[in-house]
Amino acid sequence: MIRTILIILIFAFIFSCNSNGSKEVKVNNSNRDIEIRVESVKKIENRLGRKISIQEYILSQDNEDFYERVSTLPIFGRIKDGKMFTGLVMWFKHYYDENISSKGTFHDFLEDVMNNQQDIEVIEKVVTESYMFSKSPEVFQHVENPISKIISQFTYKKETGDQFYIKKKFLESFGVKYSIAYLFYKNGYVLIEDGYEPSSFFLPINKLY
Repeated sequence: MIRTILIILIFAFIFSCNSNGSKEVKVNNSNRDIEIRVESVKKIENRLGRKISIQEYILSQDNEDFYERVSTLPIFGRIKDGKMFTGLVMWFKHYYDENISSKGTFHDFLEDVMNNQQDIEVIEKVVTESYMFSKSPEVFQHVENPISKIISQFTYKKETGDQFYIKKKFLESFGVKYSIAYLFYKNGYVLIEDGYEPSSFFLPINKLY
């Protein structure tokens, strides 16, 4: 997920402009105006009274405007050979549109990809080998820990800002780094990799969406 901070911040700015936590879009259907409301993370969390994971947010709504909004968010899944994979929503949307759009909704496809083991032949058509990784036992022993312990174990925080930077010793292996990213993903944090700086850090999803 080689994404620059600039791209993330541009998306965050565009979709944070609506002060009530949602984006309203009007479309014409059978000569009627239909209002589509794209809910923000904060609005959903306020309604539920708890924090949500990135997966929960991606599956929370089902319309084209929403999928455009979350197109640069990563998802994680499992391959039948035991490995895991990660990739952006827009990569899976492209695969869906080109190959299986007649077999069900994109929402159903995403739900299956994130919750069920996938054939490697399918995943290879969506992500490159560098986004497939073996789970790190060192990292996954912390999978049930509260996010506060995960943060202290794998990251550090600078004096200002909401970014949690991955400790340097955990950046040497893709498997370790993406295993850490999965733990944060489950707890509502997005991995941001800056193409201009040798650093990888996490931001709470409710700061961006």
